[in-house]
Amino acid sequence: MTGAYGFTGSIISNKLNSASIGFSIAGRDPLKLEHLQHTLGLRSFHLLDTTDPSQVETVLKDFDVVINCVGPYSILSKPIIEYAARNSKIYVDLTGEQDVVLHSFQELLQPALASGSTLVHSFAFESAPADLLAHEIISPGKTYSEISSFYYYGKGRPSPGTRLTMKLAAHYPSYYLSQGELVNEPPLGHFINVCFPGSPEFSSGLFMPYPEILFFRKKFKPLNSGSYLLADDDTRQLALASSKRAPKPVEQLLSDHSRTSPTGPTDEERSGQSFIILVYSRTTGNEIRCVKLSGHNMYAVTGDLIVLLMEHLENHSIPAGVVSPAEVAGGPVFLQKVIKRSHLRIDYDEVFEIVY
Repeated sequence: MTGAYGFTGSIISNKLNSASIGFSIAGRDPLKLEHLQHTLGLRSFHLLDTTDPSQVETVLKDFDVVINCVGPYSILSKPIIEYAARNSKIYVDLTGEQDVVLHSFQELLQPALASGSTLVHSFAFESAPADLLAHEIISPGKTYSEISSFYYYGKGRPSPGTRLTMKLAAHYPSYYLSQGELVNEPPLGHFINVCFPGSPEFSSGLFMPYPEILFFRKKFKPLNSGSYLLADDDTRQLALASSKRAPKPVEQLLSDHSRTSPTGPTDEERSGQSFIILVYSRTTGNEIRCVKLSGHNMYAVTGDLIVLLMEHLENHSIPAGVVSPAEVAGGPVFLQKVIKRSHLRIDYDEVFEIVY
């Protein structure tokens, strides 16, 4: 596992260790690796700079499964993804970066199929649950005018990696699907009106590009698809205004992040952070379905997802290529395991409407 001592990586490491799943750790900082090795009682660690192809090959050649927690993935992880695709590996990451996922679909699908590799991007909160929810409510054989996802996050600090990725997002292509075509637009570049009687304060969905729309596009081929943050009127106005400001250069954002060494939420803060994920579908015949997943502690959900996936891999064969979280995990049965493990709640056919 790469990036094992980072904020989310350490949560995953502890959960894997508690589940008695054997793994090795790798990263650039020997002191942090040694500390984590001692804390978890692991046998060894590996020094690895994921941007160095020769180091990637040296460390990964003896492993079948790679869990990569090193982001931003578009900057730090392209060599490791390329290596995994061409060398019969099962590669899993947590990325929320659309351009990384789209690159794999466009450039690495055939190499992965040829080598028998499996690339599983975004196996984390947010996109993995959204993808699992979509597979829960989408009916085979029907055509869809809309499949979209919506998020609400309760108050609380994001992880350092999430914070940096959000700041960098304006520098990379980001997409929604309109009439079957990918449209490139900056995050928070537009909003849609929504009606959510269960939470009437939410009047808008702010465009926030997450990878699941690429999974929906591949599997279900909807005409329209987007991912959005649920917001009230005041939040919408502030967000749209902030999206007009020129972003800081990439080099400055990376330097600021390294210099300030931001911390993530404490265990207590994480336990109190609530969330909602909604997946909304509308067929071309105007049949509407909506499913809602809600709970607390989204970073723990990511750890639970990875543990459940590793347990799944012990007993199931998986398809080669570039596959979505639901495609590799098996769909409804896996979703129920996530709900039970992470103490989540699922509500079917929640009253929710996109107002055109």
